[in-house]
Amino acid sequence: MARTDPTRYLWWLVSRASGIVALTLISLSVLIGLAMATKVLRRPGLKRTVLRLHEHAALIALAAIVLHGLALLGDQWLRPGLRDIAVPFAISYRPQFTGLGIIAGYLAMLLGPSFYLRRRIGARTWRKFHRATAVVWILAVIHTLGAGSDGSK
Repeated sequence: MARTDPTRYLWWLVSRASGIVALTLISLSVLIGLAMATKVLRRPGLKRTVLRLHEHAALIALAAIVLHGLALLGDQWLRPGLRDIAVPFAISYRPQFTGLGIIAGYLAMLLGPSFYLRRRIGARTWRKFHRATAVVWILAVIHTLGAGSDGSK
């Protein structure tokens, strides 16, 4: 059995791994956010800890999204350009699904840090705005299922 040199696929591996990390952390952050919104977590002292976990999961997910997109630039199979990873539906590989992923990434970058604007825009407005993070999760799942893995191509 011939061995494959993993360094030939390093950027593919980095991109897919960071995408998995991003989706996992977004899922965790959304679940924690829903738990906080429904006041499931009522134990004293738990709110602050859970809020920090929610915030850190979201921020690390944003970094993983950036890494996911940038690592694609080194992918020797896909060979995308900057336009392909920055403009929704511009890439030739499964454009609908990759486009939804790009939109999800932009929405995540817009909505994730909105917590830091909460005092300026008001809690009520922020809550309405922040609820759209569920859309990010839905689009990310559709992107994951539709764009899938190009490993078998």
